[in-house]
Amino acid sequence: MPITSRDASQARFSFPRAPEPTRALVRSDGRSYRLEASDKIILFPARRASDEQKLSSIGFWYAHIQSGFSTESVVVILRNLPHHPEEVIRQVEQVADRLAEQLRKSSCLSALYEFDGFQLVSMSC
Repeated sequence: MPITSRDASQARFSFPRAPEPTRALVRSDGRSYRLEASDKIILFPARRASDEQKLSSIGFWYAHIQSGFSTESVVVILRNLPHHPEEVIRQVEQVADRLAEQLRKSSCLSALYEFDGFQLVSMSC
């Protein structure tokens, strides 16, 4: 699945735009869905005790033809986030690939997922 940059050819999708030019992490089949990652990972808790596990999250937006291309959002909690930036990018790409796989099978995603580096699990009821 290719990573594509933002361009005018995807005008039928309305996603929030980053204030500065960035290369978007996008997954799309070019016909029925488009999935885009936010440009920031949020760490929490902001202040933590040294023995407390630090979590992070990233948001995604997607639109699917079966939902009339209305924009929906997804939050993914990332457990055990790697320390090296390139590994973090790879992990976010893995999440995007797995969400895109689900969009190929279904027109909607859960609102909340958890990813431990291996499994992407829906946390929504």
